[in-house]
Amino acid sequence: MKFYLALLALAVAPVGLFAADVSGVWNAAFDTQIGPQKYTYTLKQDGTALSGKATADIAGEKNESVITDGKVDGDHVSFTEKLTYQGNDLTITYAGTVKDDEMKLTRQVGEFATEELVATREKPSAAADAAAPGVRIPIHDPVMARENGRYYIFATGWGIAAWSSPDMNHWQHENPVFAHPPAWAVEAVPGFKGMIWAPDISFHHGKYYLYYAVSAFGKNTSCIGVATNVTLDPADPRFKWEDHGKVIESYPGETNWNAIDPNLVMDDQGTPYLVFGSFWDGIKLAKMNPDLLTVAQDPATLPTIASRKTDPSAPNPPAPAGNPVEAGGNAIEAPFIFKHDGYYYLFASIDYCCRGPKSTYKMIVGRAKAVTGPYVDKTGAPLARDGGTLLLKGDAHWYAVGHCGVYDFDGTDYIIFHAYDATDQGKPKLRLDKLSWDAEGWPVVEVPAGE
Repeated sequence: MKFYLALLALAVAPVGLFAADVSGVWNAAFDTQIGPQKYTYTLKQDGTALSGKATADIAGEKNESVITDGKVDGDHVSFTEKLTYQGNDLTITYAGTVKDDEMKLTRQVGEFATEELVATREKPSAAADAAAPGVRIPIHDPVMARENGRYYIFATGWGIAAWSSPDMNHWQHENPVFAHPPAWAVEAVPGFKGMIWAPDISFHHGKYYLYYAVSAFGKNTSCIGVATNVTLDPADPRFKWEDHGKVIESYPGETNWNAIDPNLVMDDQGTPYLVFGSFWDGIKLAKMNPDLLTVAQDPATLPTIASRKTDPSAPNPPAPAGNPVEAGGNAIEAPFIFKHDGYYYLFASIDYCCRGPKSTYKMIVGRAKAVTGPYVDKTGAPLARDGGTLLLKGDAHWYAVGHCGVYDFDGTDYIIFHAYDATDQGKPKLRLDKLSWDAEGWPVVEVPAGE
């Protein structure tokens, strides 16, 4: 994912990717002027809006009330409880912060009292925390891997969102990769609170390498980091993510590229490369050292392998009205390179994501004989000069589609991406389709009937 994910919080707040996840059942016990109270808050979050109910044991008297006017803003939460107690109608307001499964709240009981409490979230059962078969899980920028017959998805989210499935159909929500924001990222990116973008997962040297991006809204104050794990199975006693910190960084006014949307690829000789980029000058390719943790070349010399600019030496096109000026209008990002039948295929997303029904995201593709390029489309136009064959765009069912990964499992190729659901207010949902190849060797998304 991309720099433009941040626009989601401004343009289509119902998706709410920049609000902490407060949904669930929360329990609290605390003392008050009228005696001990036990509360269970059942909260439902829709983007930044919050609603639900509260069930209370107030000095031995059972009560149930409605929660209204709820709002989640980053890690801050507030809501109102309408309570009738001993014939009195009370309005109780709550405000506080949430971190992981703990919510610290101050509640104001009308004009009578101000009370402090700490609520903890119940851990849902596996059955309750799993998406029903056929249900599109909410997601942005998914990537996938398989270990011991189980599939794992990683995606944009607080601490990096994670899901698992035995069959690519029944998805189980897992704990995020990071319980707390990496300290190095907090220091490197002012205002970063833990929303991590666009991960990439692959297996090398006996470990899984999970690259990820952190960034500041509207700027290329961005970094790509990497964490490793010997297993993806949380039940394995060896399971532990080890963060190795920053791999590469971009700087406003210094680098005409944006260090987000990473994807690691190996050439036929086993030389690793990291492809990345979003807006600014376009998609960059960096040779990596064998440790896969550090860049092997001067960042000032990184080539641009895909761009919307027809003249690579031209300045970045201006940003459309209402968009961050510094990013410009070179709307290409989310690169992914996949080797097939003698060619390296460069997939990318163009135009604009994260705007719900107004999203215009679509996917393009080009190919090259060498991982370093040059990449060309079906007509021979270079992707570095605004080339690119359209792979998939929005339709009556999906407003827009983009940010893909491509994988081969048991000889069948799959493409995973997110799409904005035209039947559900343009919310981002998981798409996982088979990928076939035409007679000339170009990829074709096998869209299921009715999609």
